[in-house]
Amino acid sequence: MIFIVYYWWLPFVSGFAVTRSLVIRKLTPKATTTHLHAASVVKDNEEPLSVMFQRAVVCQRAGNYEEALKEYKLILQAARQCDVAPDKYAEVHVNIGALYLRNSKDATQAKFHFQTALEHRPMGTAHVNLAVLLLQELSTVQDKEVGLDILSEAKRHCKEALSLPEEGHEHTVATRLLQDMNQMMSQLV
Repeated sequence: MIFIVYYWWLPFVSGFAVTRSLVIRKLTPKATTTHLHAASVVKDNEEPLSVMFQRAVVCQRAGNYEEALKEYKLILQAARQCDVAPDKYAEVHVNIGALYLRNSKDATQAKFHFQTALEHRPMGTAHVNLAVLLLQELSTVQDKEVGLDILSEAKRHCKEALSLPEEGHEHTVATRLLQDMNQMMSQLV
């Protein structure tokens, strides 16, 4: 069984709002009436990044992976345009990586997004998913030494996940993966 961990909420970006037309077309929106939302001013044609994130998660959970990926990419673009610090939206990279891993089986893109998330902030989910990727890679390796190296790297990622404060069920997954990898290593040695 393959575990792919992703986030279902974005805790740090709720105060930022973005105009969808600005993100999609890079147009300056016309002045509109405003109202208060989450302690910030949000124009009628704007929505907070957290709302965009929730929509992407709903799409992801519903199996509409293409739409989820579009939403996540819009969030990344909007966050960059609004100068949001990358550590505030690292979860988006984890979820994009999970989509690539689960849906398109594009390990290269998945790995890129998990590593990008880790560059911005230490995250157990990114470490666990990198361990999963390494274990998938292990299934194609014939050389024993290369296999042991891959297992060691996967174990390192699981241990890193366990060293971080628990964010979700990644501690459970990391613990289970470590147990499985220890059994594999004992068979290879």
